[in-house]
Amino acid sequence: MWADLAGVPEKVSTAETDRTDRVAVRRQYMDRAIPEFVGIPAPTAPCWTTAHADVHWANLCLPLRILDWEAWGRAPEGFDAATLYAYMLLQPDTAARVHDTFPRPVQPGRPRRRSDRMRPAAPDRRSRRQLDPRRPAP
Repeated sequence: MWADLAGVPEKVSTAETDRTDRVAVRRQYMDRAIPEFVGIPAPTAPCWTTAHADVHWANLCLPLRILDWEAWGRAPEGFDAATLYAYMLLQPDTAARVHDTFPRPVQPGRPRRRSDRMRPAAPDRRSRRQLDPRRPAP
């Protein structure tokens, strides 16, 4: 299952979004939410691609299928993997497996390295709060 799951972001990203205006997560949301919940400035997303935008265990089934597509659209590369990882932070063994399964997106012009894995984050009270990327900024 993990090998199949690792290929999901690439398969989802091949969907043609040039024929739609759908956006899964807006830059304005990232600029507000990342500093608020993670305490660091929002990184620049060098590559935007198609994402499911709500990947968690309740939306996955075996054989591997992804359910619940109403939130799909453009998002920063790696958004689906990061969403699943965030959902798993309170389950350290599963979070570690998610962390090891998905490579981090690479900055343009820089070759991939062994260390290109999602960075682990320490769970805190804010990571338990479900974030809704479609929620408008206050």
